[in-house]
Amino acid sequence: MPLGKGDTLRVTASEDNTAVTITDDQGVNVLLLNANQIHEQAVIGPSYVVSEKPVLTAVYANSSDFDLVTDSDPFMVMLQPEQ
Repeated sequence: MPLGKGDTLRVTASEDNTAVTITDDQGVNVLLLNANQIHEQAVIGPSYVVSEKPVLTAVYANSSDFDLVTDSDPFMVMLQPEQ
């Protein structure tokens, strides 16, 4: 991922053999996670996470050192599931 763009997405599975699909402006990433396994990746633009079993998903907005945006602080948002 080029410096200066995007956020960090982290997905944690609650059960073994959890299929997860992450889609963003860079494409589609298909994963198979086990219980308590964490996947982390950079995402650009709107991102969609689809899973067949429960997952915990968080998005981290990176600091101004990463984004090259002046006067911005990093933060984390826990995403709520849509069923």
